[in-house]
Amino acid sequence: MCIETIAAVAGIAGTALSAAGTVQQGQAQAANARYQAQISANNAALAQFYADDAIARGAEEADLQSERARAIAGQQTAALAASGIDVQSGTALGVLGDTAEAAEIDRLTIRDNAAREAYRYQVDAANAQAQAAASSSVQTGSFLSAGGSLLTGLGGVGERWQRYRVQTRNTGTAST
Repeated sequence: MCIETIAAVAGIAGTALSAAGTVQQGQAQAANARYQAQISANNAALAQFYADDAIARGAEEADLQSERARAIAGQQTAALAASGIDVQSGTALGVLGDTAEAAEIDRLTIRDNAAREAYRYQVDAANAQAQAAASSSVQTGSFLSAGGSLLTGLGGVGERWQRYRVQTRNTGTAST
């Protein structure tokens, strides 16, 4: 067997080993990516749970605030009426209106704060889902890289083989 043939066979073997190594490395990266994707999916689900919980807690707290405000308004009405003040007009009506307005602002603030908290969790969930999706492309990339290595290596082997054939034609014999 001539040196050029041995070199061609060695080149093909080296290229195949390189491609196999790239595939193996890609499979290990893909396994890690699947693991990371699962963690990201779990984080997304947990963040969505926290977002839902924040909304529920906000609604409950806003309802409690409304109940407290009604109790305060009832106490104010009773105190004003006990003092002989007409609660249907004048300053007394203004005080009760201000109390109701302040209570509504408090209720809306509680709901708004809950919505902001939920939004932060929803952003976390979306980011985790994006990380999970990005992790899924790792294995495809490894196969493309292996294919590129294989084609590049085989191209080099083909080039060396072509030089050998030209040399053989020019000299009339193959060197050993």
